[in-house]
Amino acid sequence: MASVVAGASGRIPVSRTLQVGLVLVTLFLLPVAWVAVRAVWVVRGRAELFAAADEHRKRRPTDRQLVDHLRDEHPLTPLWWMLAVLGGLGTLCLGFALPFALADGAVLAGALLGAGLAASLTALALAVPGIRRAARQGALDRRWRDELWPLPSAVERRLAVPLLGTGDGAHSGT
Repeated sequence: MASVVAGASGRIPVSRTLQVGLVLVTLFLLPVAWVAVRAVWVVRGRAELFAAADEHRKRRPTDRQLVDHLRDEHPLTPLWWMLAVLGGLGTLCLGFALPFALADGAVLAGALLGAGLAASLTALALAVPGIRRAARQGALDRRWRDELWPLPSAVERRLAVPLLGTGDGAHSGT
């Protein structure tokens, strides 16, 4: 925001390339990186809890560990949904802009838009099976968790709240 305001006010010259790069990093890379780091942390913690459960059947994890690492959905579900939403938005925007660029005869812009469209469609094609795989893994984790540890009702209620914030599998941003 600071670079956009500085560039708009004319006090400090800021190149458009730098502004576009900062906006893209802020809007796309930081949220994806945050969700990916959180998902990797949860997947690692989940694997450690299940490995410890195999070795020590009588030791039950703390409620905090259960809530942090074992949800009723797989930890990678938010990452797959974010990839699906970004791929869908990219497909929509780039698919809309591509005919206009080609109609104006901007070959380089058309090639770049086409490459972006192909990348968005690829991300969308990868995300949909990932969501299905994560749903199957989440159901398997829930079944395994129920066999290993009886849970008090307050913890069960907290675990039932999906990481996405909705119960129907939809993305919270839609």
